[in-house]
Amino acid sequence: MSAWWIWLAIVGLTAATFITRAGFLLLGDRVSLPGWLERALRYAPACALAAIVVPELVYAQGRLFLSFENFRLLAAAAAVASAAALLFPGSAGCAAAHEPVQQRHRPREVGVVDRRGAEVGVVEDR
Repeated sequence: MSAWWIWLAIVGLTAATFITRAGFLLLGDRVSLPGWLERALRYAPACALAAIVVPELVYAQGRLFLSFENFRLLAAAAAVASAAALLFPGSAGCAAAHEPVQQRHRPREVGVVDRRGAEVGVVEDR
């Protein structure tokens, strides 16, 4: 492959990257995406992260490694379980990690009296 083709590939890929990334910034609100595409694009960061992380968890030395000896996978399972306990405290299996939710304090009316014992008014006790 000649140097000319290498430089052409570099310039072409640079232009393609710039156009695709800067396109939404340059066009702004003049172009609107369909609703289904906007909903689908909300999942793109999570999918990209999963595509990077999951192969590192389940593959070791180029082979699928699903066992209890895979400490990376066990650590990921513990991280997912603790995140689930924080995000969904009432879910099954996660309820033991949290204290019971306290009852909401309800104010009660209390009579206010002066020094002589005469009732002056009623206030809410907080």
